[in-house]
Amino acid sequence: MKSVVNSVNAKVNKFPGMTELSKKIALSRAITSMRKLFPDEYEFYPRSWFIPTQFDEFCEYCGSREAINSDDIDHNQQAPVNWYIVKPDDGAQGSGIYLINSPSQLKDVTTKQLIQEYVSDPYLMSDLLKFDFRVYAVIKSINPLSIYVAREGMARFCTERYHRPTTSNSNNLYAHLTNYSLNKANDHYIHSNSLQDQLRGSKRLLSTVFRQMEVRGVKTKRLWHDIKLIIVKTILAMVPEIMLCYEHYFFDAPGPQCFQIMGFDILVTRQLDPILLEVNSAPSLTIEHSLPVNQEDDLENIEPQKIRSVVDEIIKIPLVMDTILLVLNIFDDVYNEPRISTGNVLSDVINHEKKPTDDNRLTLNTKKKSRLSEVFEETFQIFPCRYGQCSGHLLFLDKAVYLFMQFVNLKQTSFMTISGARTLIKKCNLTNVISTAELERKFIEVYYHFTGEQWTTGACGELKISSCVEIYLLPARLKERRLSRYQTRSRNDAGRKGRSRYSHSLPRNINLSSAAGKNMQSDATTETAKRSKVDRFVLPKIRPPFYV
Repeated sequence: MKSVVNSVNAKVNKFPGMTELSKKIALSRAITSMRKLFPDEYEFYPRSWFIPTQFDEFCEYCGSREAINSDDIDHNQQAPVNWYIVKPDDGAQGSGIYLINSPSQLKDVTTKQLIQEYVSDPYLMSDLLKFDFRVYAVIKSINPLSIYVAREGMARFCTERYHRPTTSNSNNLYAHLTNYSLNKANDHYIHSNSLQDQLRGSKRLLSTVFRQMEVRGVKTKRLWHDIKLIIVKTILAMVPEIMLCYEHYFFDAPGPQCFQIMGFDILVTRQLDPILLEVNSAPSLTIEHSLPVNQEDDLENIEPQKIRSVVDEIIKIPLVMDTILLVLNIFDDVYNEPRISTGNVLSDVINHEKKPTDDNRLTLNTKKKSRLSEVFEETFQIFPCRYGQCSGHLLFLDKAVYLFMQFVNLKQTSFMTISGARTLIKKCNLTNVISTAELERKFIEVYYHFTGEQWTTGACGELKISSCVEIYLLPARLKERRLSRYQTRSRNDAGRKGRSRYSHSLPRNINLSSAAGKNMQSDATTETAKRSKVDRFVLPKIRPPFYV
């Protein structure tokens, strides 16, 4: 990115490190960390295991489930109740995915892959085809955090009827996976040449499917609310690492304004509970459908014929246009003020303030709704939108990021070494709570859990911020365990009453603007006094490039 973007005024549809963060294992780890802190807030993600590090745990879980469900087996099909889906960590477009019902069916236990409980009870329409929603979101900025969700999305349907997985049908991916790149090769794929066609097509508008669900008695407003909340919570789980990657990548120079269009794959269960399947950091924005090539032809030399896709046009053209308006800070101006069209969308966006000289130009309808709805926006001190109010407390780990950055050489790396962990414990005055031996033992355990590699003395082992959550939680767990042994001992030490929570580890060394630095230092010195008065989470400013 640095070799391409040379201006701090540039607008880049890419956050540094986002490709890695949205991979299956990295996303699952981020959500797992948040689930440990907020168990009731992250129930929308299936139970997951990281292979190879959690292979033994997966085997143990399968054994316990088989014992519990031994009496519930469908003897007609000889099928176990529990099925699991295996996904390669860096897989895309449905490649490498398969279903299993036993650990022994894993094709490889050494490569990085994710295993999840398979959601076997999806909501089905009258055609009995499994489907999911591709919902598009735009992260306009990280600090202040601003997330938009497109009003229109896509429903992707399988091309063969769904039946609960059995040993005989588990290999029929056309019935279990909704990926367009997979199903378009099936003869039963239905392409929509018009809006009328998409009522039965393999690709449909989200709004169309919502209307079809409403006819069947589903309250889609509540469902849409839950879907947007899932998107907010998922991004909040990713924000700490996004911020850290940005600070590391642009450590020695001001960076551009980054934004990102993302795709969230949501499955709705029979009980109408939305489930997050995957996050795509680079969703396809093409608006054409590729016709399948005849197998008898030379596949290497023949380009697939591309035809118009009405569904893609309706979704993606407004999405891209509104995103451009958004990052140029003219979103509200375009939709709230009269303007003149030149016939060129991009020209209208850039020159919308210029007065027209041609009387033949058309005045656009100013009452038109935007295609992006803002679901979360945080200013410096408050969360003005409804989703900020109900999910702002999930920014808990942002405080951990600032603490993490004090013990990491951001110019060289975004990882913490074991020596950095020792310094953290020392600077935070936690040596009386956790010993060096306990810290090193936990560091080695977490290192193996997240990397799958054994750590040895003298090795250059490093942990990411998501891994260090376990290190952060360890002193609190040990403290709680020890306090239970000394319930009669007074915990109101007068010498600790006035001590700031982070004492020696306040984020003093972050590259701040002078005004932001003064505000942050002032907030830090009075943090303990204000904690009881302020009922909202305040995210300090880090660097000007985050701002629009």
